[in-house]
Amino acid sequence: MREIIKFRVEISKEEATHRPQWEREVLQILEPLGFIAIERWPNPRVLTFQFDHYPAQLDEVWQHLQARGFYGSVWERREYTPTELLDAAFLRLGTEAVVSSVDGTLRWDWVTICPHCGFAEERWDWQHLQISDLPTGSHLAAVDWHPLVVSAPLAEALQQADVTGLSLIPVGPERPAGWYALQPTHLLPPLLVPPTRMRRLPTATPHCARDHHWESPTSELYYRQDGFAAADVNASYEVFGDGGRATGRIVIISNRVYRLLLAMGVTQLVGCEPIRVVASA
Repeated sequence: MREIIKFRVEISKEEATHRPQWEREVLQILEPLGFIAIERWPNPRVLTFQFDHYPAQLDEVWQHLQARGFYGSVWERREYTPTELLDAAFLRLGTEAVVSSVDGTLRWDWVTICPHCGFAEERWDWQHLQISDLPTGSHLAAVDWHPLVVSAPLAEALQQADVTGLSLIPVGPERPAGWYALQPTHLLPPLLVPPTRMRRLPTATPHCARDHHWESPTSELYYRQDGFAAADVNASYEVFGDGGRATGRIVIISNRVYRLLLAMGVTQLVGCEPIRVVASA
């Protein structure tokens, strides 16, 4: 695995005028973290530090910089070799393939999952959904960047392979259906925190259960070995979202499902990455 972390630090124009030595100040604070490169272009009031790992003290340093009037963001990416992906027992499912719904047919209800904060999750109306893109061969995609669907040939292959933890729901009123909704039916246990870096949204209350109000994690996903019983297709226990609305659960698949997708010629499997199952402390 190759990890790329970029930490962007910015100062306002007014602050930069009053603090001409701001760049030296930032360098002194960041130097102990061991950055490998600095980008100073194009904005002269922005420094972007690159790391080949996520420094353990980065979050603490970031809070310190914010207290001193700086702002910015952390960006991270991991790159895996084909061998690393093929050897992984379980993987996070990701795709960049998107299909479009016919206007007005992608409908949903908000189902409240927490009475304390009102956090709600989508319940999609598959019967009335119409997808304007006709499926060709084996296809995995997100409808308007949201729910996952598979083409009929891929749905048939998944059924024939007796994939566990999965419900395939016909999309639209016509039969036979051209598309099927990919719905995990097996929930995994809570993610291990840490080392998985996840943050609760500020709107969570002290009475909220642990299964919601999380920002989407950008780090690797870790689970405890004890009690980790996974099916072929799984949904994360956590519901991630923004404010009081869900953006969804993470879908995690077994190695054999990943290999089946490749064998069926599914393209644009972008964002797939191994999950980590570690011994309990």
